[in-house]
Amino acid sequence: MNIEDRQILRHVRTGDSATQLVEMVKRAAGEFAGPLGAAVAYYFGCLMGFALRFPSSGISFFWPPNAILTTALVIAAPARWPLLLASTFVAHAIAHSLNGMAITPLSITYFGNASQALLAAWIIRRFGRAVIFADLRRVLVFVV
Repeated sequence: MNIEDRQILRHVRTGDSATQLVEMVKRAAGEFAGPLGAAVAYYFGCLMGFALRFPSSGISFFWPPNAILTTALVIAAPARWPLLLASTFVAHAIAHSLNGMAITPLSITYFGNASQALLAAWIIRRFGRAVIFADLRRVLVFVV
């Protein structure tokens, strides 16, 4: 049991439910701030990617959401990855549905994008470690 849990337990024993509620809200906000921030950044990245499409094509020459998701996955602990993937999927679905894409194709494109981001994050964590630009080897792992 960590210190926060002990403090909450102490407040429960003393009957201070308002303090307990505040502590619970703080923990929830801390838990979801990262995924929510990643989702908002992913959504605006989608809008930027839509603006960078080739004329009369659905293909963008630069897709920022992949970089945003990869960065979030590299920074976050692997145990938090499912929450990041779920929140960015919601952002992806909202951005693409507002752009006129049906649920099946947008799900397929998200699966492809998320697979690339997961693979990149895994490679960086496996071979590059946390400090990506510390030396030439880590920079090359990041670039490749």
